[in-house]
Amino acid sequence: MPASATSQAQLVEFVAATSSSRSEAEVVGAAAELAATTIDAEVALLLDGEEVLSSTGWAPGADVGPLVRALGTCGSATVDLQDLGPVTALAMPVPSLGPGGQLVVARLDDGFEPAERALVMGMARLLGVSVDAARALEGERDARAEVEATAGERLRLLAALREREMLLTTLLEVQRAISHRRPLEEVLDLVARGTSASLGDVPVALVLQSGPAGDRLGVVASTHPALTATTGDDLVALAARAVTAPGTSSERVGGEVRLAAPVHLQGRALGALLARVAPADVEAAEGLLAAFAAHASIALGDADTAAITRQAFYDQLTRLPNRALLLDRLERALARRDATGRSTALLFVDLDRFKQVNDRYGHAVGDRVLAECAARVEGCLRADDTAARLGGDEFAVLLEDVTSEGHAVEVAERLVHAVSAPLRSLGIELGVGASVGVALAADGAGDAHALLGEADLAMYRAKAEGGGAVVVFHPSMHAERTDRLALEADLARAVDREELVLHYQPVVDLRDGRVLGAEALVRWQHPVRGLLGPDVFVPVAEATGDIAAVGRWVLREACRAAVRWRVTAPSATVAVNVSPRQVADPGFVALVRDALRDARLPPEALVLEITESMLLPGGAPVLQRLEELAHADVSVAVDDFGTGYSSLSSLRRLPVDELKVDRSFVRDMGDREGLAVVRAVLDLARALGLRCVAEGVEHAEEAALLARLGCERAQGYYFSRPLLEGALLEMLAERAAAPRPAPVPVPRQPRRRPARAERRDPAGAPRG
Repeated sequence: MPASATSQAQLVEFVAATSSSRSEAEVVGAAAELAATTIDAEVALLLDGEEVLSSTGWAPGADVGPLVRALGTCGSATVDLQDLGPVTALAMPVPSLGPGGQLVVARLDDGFEPAERALVMGMARLLGVSVDAARALEGERDARAEVEATAGERLRLLAALREREMLLTTLLEVQRAISHRRPLEEVLDLVARGTSASLGDVPVALVLQSGPAGDRLGVVASTHPALTATTGDDLVALAARAVTAPGTSSERVGGEVRLAAPVHLQGRALGALLARVAPADVEAAEGLLAAFAAHASIALGDADTAAITRQAFYDQLTRLPNRALLLDRLERALARRDATGRSTALLFVDLDRFKQVNDRYGHAVGDRVLAECAARVEGCLRADDTAARLGGDEFAVLLEDVTSEGHAVEVAERLVHAVSAPLRSLGIELGVGASVGVALAADGAGDAHALLGEADLAMYRAKAEGGGAVVVFHPSMHAERTDRLALEADLARAVDREELVLHYQPVVDLRDGRVLGAEALVRWQHPVRGLLGPDVFVPVAEATGDIAAVGRWVLREACRAAVRWRVTAPSATVAVNVSPRQVADPGFVALVRDALRDARLPPEALVLEITESMLLPGGAPVLQRLEELAHADVSVAVDDFGTGYSSLSSLRRLPVDELKVDRSFVRDMGDREGLAVVRAVLDLARALGLRCVAEGVEHAEEAALLARLGCERAQGYYFSRPLLEGALLEMLAERAAAPRPAPVPVPRQPRRRPARAERRDPAGAPRG
């Protein structure tokens, strides 16, 4: 915490301690020790001239004269004290102690920083307020013994007592508001109203610096609306003079006097508390105004400290504790568990599908989703539980007093259900989910970072299970994590080591058996693990960002291979799967053009396959990429069609050329519902003028049924497993030489895609 913030907190403690004393002697007797403790000094004295009123660290009976003379009028000096040696001494005036009243502190180090000088000055001012208040209370108590002298005197003293009690009550209310961290605007308004009431309901205003550079003064609190409207400029001018004055400023205007007491923040004058009083009341009003201005300074300093704390320990978007505060609370919870035997659990929450929301709809919508999810997480917890945002789309929940593993799992499942409920932002219905890892603190073992790591590992297992799951940590997950890290490290070097290979699954014309092309499928020939399928390493590449390098290699290699096929089959095409991260890259279309140019492959020979989820509304960057690809004569296919959430309206307006029927629908054609789905997809493709390819065809009956339904193209194990390039070339040669079977009549519709000569470039100009 900054020194300035600490000083404000120390002033709050000092004024609370001194104001609690019931007599002037108690205030003076306690103040020296409180001051020494607060400023961390070896010596503290309260003096009236050369008379020691109270001290700590000062030898009884020692002559204080040399110290007073050394301090002189400058207020600070280096003095050689008996029993201590050379010390740096600092003095601040306290007029309430007498004509020569001052607070003196001294210590052995190199001196006092500006912030410490401001702290000593603040203690001196507040000490004067406390001495005056205590003296007033003593006077009131003495007065009570004399109230019976005359009835008139009794009434006067009772009225004075009520005024003093009201003043003390008002100051105490301000102090409580500060200590309870009520909103700053509320505290400053309380200061203004309390000042006005204590001065007999006179007009009071608080003027502070504002603006980006703090170079303007403005009224921030006022008891009379007319102040700002009629005399605001005059008050601001008086406040500007008060900022540079050492004490209370005053000016006479007509039949009134305007007083201004400076208000400070971190030792710097920030504005002034102003009041309009009658000339006869000036002397009494000056001290009271200074007391309330000192409380305004404390309120500003405390608010500044609170703001620094919020910035350091709380997430600014969700207002939840951040990682640092979570770990601090977790360490404390583990310490309490060790002492009491209570159980502690940590939940690691990662949002599912949030990246797609952020990429598709932008960060403004993404931030709203994060804030809503944070509120839903908090809504599932008890008052003593802690929800924190770790960063990005990751949250954590600290549960204390957990009765069992089942208790923690129950809370986690409640979180998953709450977060997964549909939410709306800017008129868009969005769906995210949550994967939760649960870690329980073992008896007498573990620390905060270790427990967070265990919950993180369990969360990754939940992600691997498809998301929307709750997984409890098991020690075996450490080995899995080590294995994954090794896989990530190897994958980062796989492209450079030329360990990736492409297999090609032929796409067959169902009418005559010709091989029309092939889909490129990446494999990883790992030097130790053997041949790995994409289901093993592509999710890892997506998570680490290596998918960009892998995708770039696949695209270039597939284009080069297609050029070699087309020597045997001149019309053959190659299909390449691309990830959402690749398509989101602004340089993606340029990458495709470079791959085609370097391989000398015609653009119409390349088909890029995208997932259906990329077509959801709001994907403006995706739409832009697809339009650029269409103008480059590159075909786009929607892979696994029917498994996502694309709408017919979005499909109709997007520049796609081909639908690929998901293998699950082909497999289910044996029942009425499955057959109806395939027929509907084929009818849709014909209506929109799109090609249609059936995936996962494994039996002759499936191929025949698809042909009867009007599907022209298919791929699957019935025709061929994925082949290395050499085997594919042999298949292309055999099919080219073999006689073709009689075609099966299939109704054909004109393609929706405009003719090449009618296409326009991205700017809308006709292409030549």
